Amino acid sequence: MEPHDDIAIFKALLRSVGNQFWKNGNTASTIEMNGWKGHEITNFQDDLRSNTGSTVSEKWFYTYVKNNPEKLPRIDILNLLAQYIGEDNWYAFAKAEKNRIIDFNNTDKKVETLKTKQNDKEPMQSKSKKTYWIAMISLTVSVIFMIYSFMNKETKYEFCFVDNYSKIPIENIALDIHVLHKNESPQYFKTDSLGCFKGTTSGSLIKFVVSSPYYKNDTITRVLNGEQFEQLPLRTDDYALMLDYYSNGKVEEFKKRKAQLNQLIARDAIIMEVLPHSIGVTLYEKADFINKLTTPTSTLKRLEIIETTYGNEQITKLKFRIQR
Repeated sequence: MEPHDDIAIFKALLRSVGNQFWKNGNTASTIEMNGWKGHEITNFQDDLRSNTGSTVSEKWFYTYVKNNPEKLPRIDILNLLAQYIGEDNWYAFAKAEKNRIIDFNNTDKKVETLKTKQNDKEPMQSKSKKTYWIAMISLTVSVIFMIYSFMNKETKYEFCFVDNYSKIPIENIALDIHVLHKNESPQYFKTDSLGCFKGTTSGSLIKFVVSSPYYKNDTITRVLNGEQFEQLPLRTDDYALMLDYYSNGKVEEFKKRKAQLNQLIARDAIIMEVLPHSIGVTLYEKADFINKLTTPTSTLKRLEIIETTYGNEQITKLKFRIQR
């Protein structure tokens, strides 16, 4: 697809997003998003977050909506907007939009063809027996080719990884991916600079293991129905991360991690440790919990986050337990 086609489809996506905003019971001065300002942009950010769990910044809105961008936004933002209007992802929306344009053009061509036939007064000649058999043979070959193509169809997939806490793409380190195959050796990949890996398969299922020194290993299985794109969250291995900072004297990295946690967790967040044997919970102050996450003890190694709730792009409620 040409770059200008990408931008045209992106603008079509924005029109659909504007329509969806009104369908959700919201109002604005105009249905066109580039005419929104002030509280209308804020209301859209809130509605986007409540429907998808994430949102866009005001700076992004002015860069890609109020102006005429020369390139597409990041793929995770495109997927977010596509999900807001009920599509699986950006690729699904783009494919549907291209098909709509093709159908529209084909309809125009059919109308012109019909007019031509109506004006054609010459009677059609009957097909000869030879022409009939040629047509039948061609049809049979075409059907066989279609069946063969379907049975050997390669399905494209792309998976991108985000930090489970911050929802930011994991771009700073390359993750190790082992794609598992039945009765075959696994394939080895590394994520690219956007935190993604992609490939093709002739099967209907993919299973792979994600591993990294600073994120907890995870085994993921997906059934593929056509082209597949998905964002997958990974949990930080806080113990390994803090142990690396302490043992290698990475003071600045340690301070940066602590500042990230302080910004990520809301000031009045409810933080609960679920005690074993269902005997109750222990409440934590934000500062005490951050200290627990940034000290490489055996307790941290066994700490497991059970549930997180977000509000205004911060964690407002968190449950965890210490595995025994």
